[in-house]
Amino acid sequence: MSPEVEQAVGLAREFLHRSGALRVGLLVDRGEDREPAVVECARLAPISVIEDGEQSELEHGAQLATAPPPLPEVRQIGGIEADPVAGTVAAPLGGVEMLGRALRGVAALLGGRSVAAADFETLDPDVQLGLAARGDEPLVALVGDEQFELPL
Repeated sequence: MSPEVEQAVGLAREFLHRSGALRVGLLVDRGEDREPAVVECARLAPISVIEDGEQSELEHGAQLATAPPPLPEVRQIGGIEADPVAGTVAAPLGGVEMLGRALRGVAALLGGRSVAAADFETLDPDVQLGLAARGDEPLVALVGDEQFELPL
């Protein structure tokens, strides 16, 4: 595994633990002449890595040779309400914005046109809140099958 992808594994795992996310996915831009790498990290599950077309799995607690850079400020928030029919999300004041800014910060740490995404629990066990960020583009929120742009 390349050092840049190993660093992404560390970032995904650390973001998952600090944010309380259900799942974190990173698309790591490695330039126009290489396919992006994909890292997926879920709670208590092996970490999936796709690099140069090869898929591998790491134990969730695997030791990494490359330490991740410090994460942007991120913490767990509870009490997220999401209604896919009404297209609404309610959370503690500034909570979704903090998570979105942290995801944007992770994407920036990865560089280029990398994408950072995460799924979070809501008060409805059948509905998750998905957030995705890339560069200075609007934050994308996914609630059920509905997608919304959130300016940050």
